[in-house]
Amino acid sequence: MGTAAQPQVALNSLNSSGRTASIDKSAPASKPPLRFKNGRFVMYQFADLHFGEGEDTPWGPKADKGNLQVMYWALELEPQVDFVLFTGDQLTANNINENATLYYDMCVSVVQNAGVPHSSILGNHDSWPLVLPDGTTLKKPKTTRVELMKHIMSQQGSYSNMAPEYLLPAVSVYSLPVFPEHGDTPAVLMVMLDSGGGDFPEEVLPSQVDWFKQEVVNTRTRYKTDIPVVVFVHIPLFEYRDALMDQTVECSGAAEEPVSPTRNNTHLFAAMEEVTNVRAVFVGHNHCNDFCCTYHGIYLCYGRHSGFG
Repeated sequence: MGTAAQPQVALNSLNSSGRTASIDKSAPASKPPLRFKNGRFVMYQFADLHFGEGEDTPWGPKADKGNLQVMYWALELEPQVDFVLFTGDQLTANNINENATLYYDMCVSVVQNAGVPHSSILGNHDSWPLVLPDGTTLKKPKTTRVELMKHIMSQQGSYSNMAPEYLLPAVSVYSLPVFPEHGDTPAVLMVMLDSGGGDFPEEVLPSQVDWFKQEVVNTRTRYKTDIPVVVFVHIPLFEYRDALMDQTVECSGAAEEPVSPTRNNTHLFAAMEEVTNVRAVFVGHNHCNDFCCTYHGIYLCYGRHSGFG
């Protein structure tokens, strides 16, 4: 809240040993395809990091530094990390005045320093309008979702993409194929969706559901085969709650807070069942949950709050 010192990113102090350390702020014009290596594709989900929360408090900058350390340690523990996905609420924009893109640079700095490709979807807090010290909330965020997404796309190592214009105000809607080590047919298709929040309703809009179905069909047509699909979206679907309450459904992991789904059920899960080749969905949002349930043949999984924000 208010005017705070600009966040500083000490990139060299958190450099993963044995990995690329040079950083160019701009994304390359073309990116190599994502591929399995030695039969594996190792991917990290970082959820709900909340950089910039309490930026003008004594604890806020310490939380940001803790986030960087968590990501550094996670990358050090796994010798092969092929991709990192930030699944929303990278920022607490309602606490950030003017400098959201600088916080986003901080958020991805450790991953960039490690030379690991990455992409992002936005959550409800990434574009939440600023809350002033007197409790007044501005009508619009200081950095819009479109501006933030454009910045994310420009970052070195970013595989993020902008949603088709007709899907606005949703912005983080795109797909990424992952190929086998050798071959030109994807082994899996990752689909990113935007569940809104902040400056527009917390909802996977029906237009996105239609886009999702068409994207799966187009991929099937292009490669003349069914490609397994994994979906990433910030806010959980209603079916997460249904699965958890159903005693016949197999679940594992911790459910330490209630499931908070989008405001309306726009039948995204029904669309996933319709296309038949969705294997799993990963979400964030509810910080204390990390459970997975197998519901109607689809894994519904949470990524627990990854840091200190």
